[in-house]
Amino acid sequence: MVAVVLVAGLTITQFFHGQMVDMRSRAEKVRILNTNINNENVRLLSVRAQLASKAQIVTIAGKKFNLFEPGQGQVHRM
Repeated sequence: MVAVVLVAGLTITQFFHGQMVDMRSRAEKVRILNTNINNENVRLLSVRAQLASKAQIVTIAGKKFNLFEPGQGQVHRM
């Protein structure tokens, strides 16, 4: 009887240990995925900031639409 209880206890302990190892492995994979997503987010925010910069917009407007910023004497205010 004692041997059966001991074996059952060890079996349950090993089962929970296996579950903990599996959960730790999954948590590590999720952490790595989260880090990669955060790095990609920072990169995309940087690209967006560069594309939305005034210099980039002026360059694209000049090339694509033949637009330019007015000179000093071209703007008259009333």
